[in-house]
Amino acid sequence: MTVKDTSCQPAAGHTWLTIGQDLLSIQRYVTDQYDASLHRNQSLFVHELPHEDCEDEDDGDDCNEGDHGEDGDEDKHKHHHKKHHKQHKHHQHQHHEDHSPYKLSTFQPSSYMVYTDIQTLHGLDTPVDYGSGVEFASGLLEYAPGSGLQLGLWLNGLQGCQDILAGNLDDNIKRLFDYLHDAQTPKVFLRIGYEFDNPSFGYSDDPQAFRDAYTRLVDMCEEQMQSKHHHKHRKHDPSACREKIAFVWHSWSAPRVVDLSQLYPGDDYVDWVGVSVFQQFYPWAPRAAEYSAGAIEDLEEVMDFAQNHSKPIMIAESTPFGGIKWESEAWQDNLMQYGLDNETVDVWDMWFAPTLSLIEKYDIGMWSYIDCDWEALPQWKGVGFGDTRLVQSQRIMELWYEHVLHNPRFQHELECIPQDRDNSHKSDGNLSIIRGILADGYHGRNRGNDQVNESQHSSNGVLLPVLLWFLAVAAVFLIVVKHDSSRRRRRQQGNALGAAGGQNQYGSL
Repeated sequence: MTVKDTSCQPAAGHTWLTIGQDLLSIQRYVTDQYDASLHRNQSLFVHELPHEDCEDEDDGDDCNEGDHGEDGDEDKHKHHHKKHHKQHKHHQHQHHEDHSPYKLSTFQPSSYMVYTDIQTLHGLDTPVDYGSGVEFASGLLEYAPGSGLQLGLWLNGLQGCQDILAGNLDDNIKRLFDYLHDAQTPKVFLRIGYEFDNPSFGYSDDPQAFRDAYTRLVDMCEEQMQSKHHHKHRKHDPSACREKIAFVWHSWSAPRVVDLSQLYPGDDYVDWVGVSVFQQFYPWAPRAAEYSAGAIEDLEEVMDFAQNHSKPIMIAESTPFGGIKWESEAWQDNLMQYGLDNETVDVWDMWFAPTLSLIEKYDIGMWSYIDCDWEALPQWKGVGFGDTRLVQSQRIMELWYEHVLHNPRFQHELECIPQDRDNSHKSDGNLSIIRGILADGYHGRNRGNDQVNESQHSSNGVLLPVLLWFLAVAAVFLIVVKHDSSRRRRRQQGNALGAAGGQNQYGSL
């Protein structure tokens, strides 16, 4: 009997930010954001504003600082985004008032994306690169202790499902859950057979086999972790698996050949519903019965399905297909087909802004963004993803800072605490920590102060009754010896109060 996981979701109106999809690109994302914050604090990003904002002579210095972006891509948007940039300039001056640099950990997201497969389990405790970047779960958890792990588990299509059901992969399954049980992470979001409804992956050929393989993995996790928990704590706990692992049913959110319900393993086996967001917002995204990029209707169908089953939603994979700059010839042809060009519209307008709107509309609990140069990866070269690193455009970096990093909706700390002993609201000086984020929007990843405060509270709870009792004894004693000199009386009082520190040598007075 499975146990639903209800303890690991962000509060309503909040979204956990996750970054992928390989070790090196993830590390570069964090350092890129940190580097940008240093420049931002030094007021060096004013050059990003278009020249139209420099209507006064006083603005001349700002306008003449030059364009540090590649190929001057910011100038292309000056007419279309003039109003936005004027508002953004006001935002920048507000931020410049604070010259305190952020910590590098500020830009570490709540979770990191990693991929492995049930046949080899490569990429967990040993690094591997299949041509799509270095996958290394242990390396990421060492790099960012306390972060969540968003793990894509490839099942190898119908053949893999059949192997799971036949017991051929039981040893690997046990190794997988042993690793996840011991992994130094508060939560693993396990996408079993990710993008299961992609017709080319083979799961749709036998939906029953996929459902059975999925549920067998969950059942084996619960049985295995319950046994480990019993061995350690001498008691059975059927929720041990779900306290560590949330199982994600991840649709590719594009046209499929079978109905979603045929591939759904059941409410007791699904903790989250995931979607992929790549090019569904683009007007040229094809809507066809066969393999296609999908459209917004495909996304909404999956998310409506999730809400009908009362499941939290995550964007499990996402990136603006075509890259940040839309430089390819095919991309230019797409724009021209719809009467668009790079001077009137850009990737923020057509992808990031609609994604943020979707997150608000469906109160999406996790957003996983893939920040990497796909063209530099042999497996993805020429496929069309382009370079989706945010750092490719200063305009995109600034909008990301304003609408994501500086937006209280997006949480950078992952805390999974069972509901019956929730203590996610903690004190840090005069600020309230809510699920790891300070009330002023700054990061609360270093919890050392909280631990000190909690230790002090615990000590005070023990010492206070002892202190009160001893003061009463001291008062009686002072009445008896009141005829002594004032100097002797003060010395006795000092000894009495000093004993309250834990000496308990009451007869020494």
